[in-house]
Amino acid sequence: MKWVWSVVRQFRSQIEWSVLRDWKNIVDDEWYILSSRLSWWSVIKENKSNLTYEYEWRVLEFIWLDDFWKAKWPRRKILYCNEADQIKRKVFNQLLMRTEWPALLDWNPDDDEVWLNTEIEQKRAKAIWDVELIVSTFRDNWFLSDSIVAEILALKELDPAEWEVYWNWSYWKIKWAIFKEWIHWDSCVEIPENATFVWYWQDYWFTTDPTTLIEVWKGEWSIIYLNEIIYEHNLVNTYIDESQAQNSIQWHYEINWVDKSSKIRADSSEQKSNEELFEAWYNIEWVKKWPWSVVTWLKFMKRYKILITEKSFKTIKEFKKYVWAVDKNWKTLKDKDKRPIPKDKNNHCIDAARYWMTHLLGWTDMSDLDFSIW
Repeated sequence: MKWVWSVVRQFRSQIEWSVLRDWKNIVDDEWYILSSRLSWWSVIKENKSNLTYEYEWRVLEFIWLDDFWKAKWPRRKILYCNEADQIKRKVFNQLLMRTEWPALLDWNPDDDEVWLNTEIEQKRAKAIWDVELIVSTFRDNWFLSDSIVAEILALKELDPAEWEVYWNWSYWKIKWAIFKEWIHWDSCVEIPENATFVWYWQDYWFTTDPTTLIEVWKGEWSIIYLNEIIYEHNLVNTYIDESQAQNSIQWHYEINWVDKSSKIRADSSEQKSNEELFEAWYNIEWVKKWPWSVVTWLKFMKRYKILITEKSFKTIKEFKKYVWAVDKNWKTLKDKDKRPIPKDKNNHCIDAARYWMTHLLGWTDMSDLDFSIW
């Protein structure tokens, strides 16, 4: 009987760019078997499509959870959940019930309301006593380069809230959240049938920030619905070679059934990206970002109730972590007009909500609007 070790993460692209690449680097470093001069890759049976690797009686499988039923696959000896806070609790429960040995999970304390804290650390640890919490910070990682360590140490002055996460492994406290959950935004199961499609908002980035595509719908009264389609790093625009398709925005459009006639609005400053997708026959519309302050738009957004689909994990996380900037004394930073300054982080999906207002109100010329009353 073979022993199966399952490594689980939310999306395949995340696995390929992180934990799978790290594991392959380890195998490459130990390039030969001690008892011979054979390469490990000569004896490991690799299935590239399913991301499974077999050696004698051991099987290492990398599972991405694009389908809930994958959580109900056959049993395993060991379960390792990488970035476990991205996995839904009910999915983890299904995985755990099919695991013979204790499960291993890792995550960053980005949100004190995450189920890993409330349900595992707080509730299960006290009720069943089968939880061991291992707190590890960057100080425990001997493999970090000096430049990475220096960048983390700089957070003490640049971002006190983030510093607490890295230095003390303290859960992120949402004291300065701009949008309050249940007041300004909430989650929903799905987009209701009576909602009207507005557009897709495309935000381009590559390495440092994610590329995002958010579906925007208008509901009854003053309700806006957001549905996350893409939230990925290192995506190119289009593909020619099928082997590279999964690393492109075009491929994500195709698997998510983004109709080529649907309106996709994107930042006009990204002319090259827009033209490449336009040439692939997608209805890309260049949008100029209005010059008014971000704070002005945020005030306007708060006039609406924003509902985010439950599967839009990253968008929900951004709304929770989009905060006002503070100094090292935890005082809110303000601009020359005495307005608070939002931190330029966790705002990629929020940009989609910021730019729907011109369409919703039918404004083409906003030069006469008086924002001071808001």
